[in-house]
Amino acid sequence: MAKDFLCDEYDFYTKSYEEFQNTLENFTKDSEWIPAIVAKQMKASSIDGPIMAQNIAADTGCDFNAVYDTASEGTQIMLSAGGKKYMLGRSAISGLCDTAKISGSALRKLSAYQLSEVINICLTVARGNSLLLHRNGKIRAILSDAIYEVMPMTEVMQSAKKTLSGKMGKAEFVGGYIDHNIAMAEMVFNDRASEVCQAYRSAAYGGSHLYTQNFVPGCTIVTSDTGSSAARCIPVFKTMNGSNVRFCKPIEVVHKHLSQDTCLEKFIRGMNGAYALFQDVETSIGRLAKIWVDNPLNVIVGISKKLLLPKKYAAQAYDELTRILPPSNRCSMDDVYLCMAQIPYFAKCAGAGASKCFELEEQVSKILTLPDLKEFDLPGTVSW
Repeated sequence: MAKDFLCDEYDFYTKSYEEFQNTLENFTKDSEWIPAIVAKQMKASSIDGPIMAQNIAADTGCDFNAVYDTASEGTQIMLSAGGKKYMLGRSAISGLCDTAKISGSALRKLSAYQLSEVINICLTVARGNSLLLHRNGKIRAILSDAIYEVMPMTEVMQSAKKTLSGKMGKAEFVGGYIDHNIAMAEMVFNDRASEVCQAYRSAAYGGSHLYTQNFVPGCTIVTSDTGSSAARCIPVFKTMNGSNVRFCKPIEVVHKHLSQDTCLEKFIRGMNGAYALFQDVETSIGRLAKIWVDNPLNVIVGISKKLLLPKKYAAQAYDELTRILPPSNRCSMDDVYLCMAQIPYFAKCAGAGASKCFELEEQVSKILTLPDLKEFDLPGTVSW
């Protein structure tokens, strides 16, 4: 076990596919799935501090570095389950609270001792069995043993690259990210660029065309072993500066036992249809291109407030659109969307990590599902 892997805040980014795959394999190598843990018999205990780490490691058999990290930088909670004691990683807190059927922002404000007491009271009436993931010295996930189906992250990534290469042409890896919640890989398909750009231009016919519509088709693969994400293949148009423009719902398979095929088999089947999604953008980009707005800058402000986008990044999209607007100040919504799709890029330039940029991309993509975009087209001054 690499010492860095045990830290709750561990994260890793690379543009090398070999480095990404090797790191993911090493990261997941020290993994043990522990089934049939009676939920109501689990118990959380707070750890007083790192000064007791040596004694706790000796008494429990836990790795000293894992104990010290948990006590000093982590959750400060130890979990008793199945007759053993484990350090509790931060990524498992939500699963433990879900098992205890408790939620709310107040939980984040409790001390480790207070949170442990609340969890233990509620666990006494918990039902069913839990599936625990012990990885790199700590419990990283607490899931439903009756429902959750394991999809190894290495297999998801390898299958995605192989499947998409067969349907989309050669897959070029452009970046990968790993932490204790998710693993992400970005791929582009240069062989299909001209076809995809033509499909976009056809869908955007009649729009304002403020942006040069030169894109490369890409897919972001996201998966998790901790319940943080389903296995997802997210088709995107990748712009020249690396921004991802989403235009459809992701291909998504939740980690849930199926009656026939495995989840991985279902995910592979879904990815076989990825290329067809690039050819059918009329319902998304085509819809936006048909919506003209008289006050596009106010639209950015209104949508940013609606979707809770950070002002410091949304304001850069505002400035960008100000720069390229024609004298009439009118444009179509596809260009507003392309401008706002750069918000994760602005965040990246400001130093935000891959996980935060992906979170912003998720928020921006919700523009596609807003039912009435014209409601944001207001005259006058709209304040942030």
